[in-house]
Amino acid sequence: MSAPLGPTYQPRYSERVPGVTQPPPRSQALGYWGAIEHAVASRASTADLWAAIRGVTADPSNKLTGISFREVNQLRSAAAGIRNAGQRLNAAEPDQVLRGNMLHTAPWARSEDQRELTPKLQVRFEHTVLNQGVPETEWRTYLHPGPAPQTVGDLRDLVDRAGRELARDYEVEHFGVGSISAMIV
Repeated sequence: MSAPLGPTYQPRYSERVPGVTQPPPRSQALGYWGAIEHAVASRASTADLWAAIRGVTADPSNKLTGISFREVNQLRSAAAGIRNAGQRLNAAEPDQVLRGNMLHTAPWARSEDQRELTPKLQVRFEHTVLNQGVPETEWRTYLHPGPAPQTVGDLRDLVDRAGRELARDYEVEHFGVGSISAMIV
């Protein structure tokens, strides 16, 4: 990928969202991240969140072993933080400085020392391509090595470049980038 545009804003990669604790590093609840993230994005109730988790368990009896209510709630809080930061990011103007409240630390982030030494952003984005003239939109992930870009527009430019490269790799036509969210990893 290309280098970031212009000078960079570097948030403290050890920042935590007040009141949100990270789940244990080897938490089995992370295996249900997709279900938790989707439930939070759709603003599902607690009962619906647990139904979604049970819906993806490999156990035919739907028994959930090895995960705790606390761990799931920590991940639910992290997913809400990521959703809210993404909403702020998508509402920002391109020339606005990329602020810390537009990013969130991923639950699977590396240690604070590693993040300070080699900062990285994991950016998820809606990528629309034309496949034989038909528009298709999928979620893609771009890992940005280095500090965060200075502005929202700079981040969008990087993501657009990543989308163009992915389209070329998949032999489809790049059409555009929609919503994005960025996590410190």
